[in-house]
Amino acid sequence: MDMRSFQNSSFPNRGMSALLITETIKGTLKLQILLWYIAHRLQVANKKSEEFRKTIKDKKFVLQIGTHNAFCVRYFSVSDGRIFSETRKHDQPDLTIQFKTAEDGFELLAKGSQTSFMYALQEGKINMQGDPSILFWFSGIAHFLKPGHRQKH
Repeated sequence: MDMRSFQNSSFPNRGMSALLITETIKGTLKLQILLWYIAHRLQVANKKSEEFRKTIKDKKFVLQIGTHNAFCVRYFSVSDGRIFSETRKHDQPDLTIQFKTAEDGFELLAKGSQTSFMYALQEGKINMQGDPSILFWFSGIAHFLKPGHRQKH
């Protein structure tokens, strides 16, 4: 059965439910890909940039980012000058950032605006638990995540 016939079936609200599920899956995939990309860019920066390596030299923490329902979650572990990331929940993250929806998470992380992030916190689109200094560190290294960022050896 194709999506069109599924949406037009005689079951009440079937079309709307399928559309909602499809949009949720798309949002979750977009956020998962963005979180993977962030992990990739962090590892590239660590490999190629002395400036970046200095920012993580003495850091030790686990940052976990995901959705409140845990459909999408990834953690970033920084320790001993290394970065490790995995697509799963960490047992004891130092900071957890949970977005109300995957769409909110994608939009806010892709935008990279501290102001938008703060408004989203006030509006209840984001829940944070743990050490907020990690968020400040993360926003301070955001320029390393952008495509085309010049790495200094």
